[in-house]
Amino acid sequence: MLRITALAALAAAVGLSAAPAQAQDTPPPDTIVVQTPENEARKRFNTGNDLLRQEDYEGALAMFEEGLSLDPTNNRNAYGRALALAQLDREDDAVEAFEQAIALSDAAEDAETGTAARRALGLIMYNRALGLLAANPLPQATAEEALPLLAVATEGGVEANQLPYQLARVHNVLGNYDEAERYAQAAVEANEGQDDMSAYYIELGLARMNAGNADGAREAFEMAREGSWSGWAEHYLRELDGDGAAGG
Repeated sequence: MLRITALAALAAAVGLSAAPAQAQDTPPPDTIVVQTPENEARKRFNTGNDLLRQEDYEGALAMFEEGLSLDPTNNRNAYGRALALAQLDREDDAVEAFEQAIALSDAAEDAETGTAARRALGLIMYNRALGLLAANPLPQATAEEALPLLAVATEGGVEANQLPYQLARVHNVLGNYDEAERYAQAAVEANEGQDDMSAYYIELGLARMNAGNADGAREAFEMAREGSWSGWAEHYLRELDGDGAAGG
């Protein structure tokens, strides 16, 4: 669920400012404003944007939807509508709305709004994935379900230091050990300096061990000997000693 803090940052990033001058309610003197559907849609966007900032999400939603009915190609009304739906906890509707905003933004060549919509959609999918990934050990079916959600989060540029770690976990379960190693290494780098790094090194060690790189796995498991996963580190080190695997 996206709440106001995350969405406020997204709104600021895309610059949800007033629409161009011709859409303002009060035109300059001696100026004739043609009441086209496009201009009326921009007016609805301006009003909806103000209501969104005032946290009147129902009112904002109504304005954005009116704007879209007047001009179905108006990508900023589509994005505002998606933000309002997310704030109203209508998550499934918000997902569809963000997808619409992305498509309209791409068509309008509005990269700024499209990027913000992708990031918002990515945050929703990342939160959904985290709900699935609470299981430990992670079932293969759950990993398969979570992977496309994490892919959307990655595509959206979600900045979360746990994202590469969760991708490493999923790829290890699915047997994609090269990908698992790449993401586990990224997780180590993203979380450098934390008191407990053992979980990230465990995933790195598993990826290397299952890919046949015993020496690299041993190095990772040694790094995991301090922290909450130290018991598993010792277990995997004994496994490496027991099977006599050669370094890869």
